[in-house]
Amino acid sequence: MTNMFKIGFAVFLFGSTATGALAQTVPADESEGFGDIVVTARKTSEKLQDVPDSISVLTSDALSVAGANSITDVANLVPNLTFDPQATPGGLNLSIRGVTMAQGAEAPIAFVIDGIQVPDPIFMNQSLLNVTQVEVLRGPQGSLYGRNALAGVIILETKMPSEALEGGVLVRYGNGDDRYIQGDVSGPLVADKLMFSLGASYNRFDGLRENAFLNQKWDTRKNYDFRGRLLFKPTDNLTFDLRASHGKAIEGQEGVELVPSSAFDDFSQPYMSVNAPLVSRVKLTDISLKADLDLESVTLTSITDWNRVRSILTGDGDFSSTPFLLQRTTRPINSW
Repeated sequence: MTNMFKIGFAVFLFGSTATGALAQTVPADESEGFGDIVVTARKTSEKLQDVPDSISVLTSDALSVAGANSITDVANLVPNLTFDPQATPGGLNLSIRGVTMAQGAEAPIAFVIDGIQVPDPIFMNQSLLNVTQVEVLRGPQGSLYGRNALAGVIILETKMPSEALEGGVLVRYGNGDDRYIQGDVSGPLVADKLMFSLGASYNRFDGLRENAFLNQKWDTRKNYDFRGRLLFKPTDNLTFDLRASHGKAIEGQEGVELVPSSAFDDFSQPYMSVNAPLVSRVKLTDISLKADLDLESVTLTSITDWNRVRSILTGDGDFSSTPFLLQRTTRPINSW
C-alpha cells in the first residue's frame, strides 16, 4: 500500500468527526446511542439497535473519514469481510465469515443497491459514488434475498435527489502520479415533482512497479464511473425511481514467468520475460426503474433492471521472452 496524502474540501470537518463516525461500523449489539441510524437490511426501515442480526453500518461520514471509495475499502473496515479483485475479468475473491466463492462461481453474498439486487458480483468493483450508507448483514439471509445470500448481504444506499441544489468535489493526489477526482450534484428539475442526483469519478495511476522486458510500468490504472438517479412523484402515493450507472476500468495486472530454482525466493528481481502487458478491461452498465404505489395498508412495488458487462483480459501465456502464445479472455454478460 503506497503512502497517500489527500487534498480535499472540509478535511478538518471530516477529521473532527472521525471518532464518532468510525464507531458506527461496529455491530449493533456492541454499540450505544445509535437511535438516529435507520437501516433497511431486513427490507423495512428500522433503527439499528432493533435489528437482532449481526450488522455493521458505515455512514457517509465514516466513509469520508476512512477515504473509502470501493468495496475493498469497506471490507477493510468491516469484521469478517474480505474482498479482493482478481486478474481474471470479473474475478474476485469474496469471503464473509469464512464462506468464500469459487473462481467463476456466484457470490455467497447478495449485493443490493437502493433496494434492487444486482445479479452479478462484478458490479461490486465500481466506485462508491453518491453512497450515503453501507450496511453489511452477516449470516444466512436466504429468506429475504434468495440463494445468493448464504453468507450475508451488502446493501448500498445512494444519495436521494434533493429538493435544493447542492453538490461537492473531492480531489486527491498520491505516489505514482495517482490522480483522483470525484464530484456530485443534486437538485430539483420540477419543484416537488422531479428531482435528480448525479455523481462522477475519474482515477488515473501511472504505476510504481517496472516490467524490465518492456521497459514500462505494469501496475497502471485508469477508470471512470458515473451514477445518476431521477426521482419522479406524479402524485402523493406514486413514485418512480430511475437509476443508472456506467463505469469503465483499464488496469495492469501482475503476470507469471518461469525462473530457475536458484532464484525462486528472490523477489527483488523485476519481470524479465513477460513480453505482453497483462491488462484487464472492464465496462459495466446498469439501468433500473423502481415504481412504488402506496395504498396505505399495502405498498405495491415493481422493479425492472438491466445489466451489461463486457470484460477482456489480455497478456502473455508462453512464459518466455518470445511472444509465441498470447492470452485473450472475454466475459460478456447481459441480464434482465
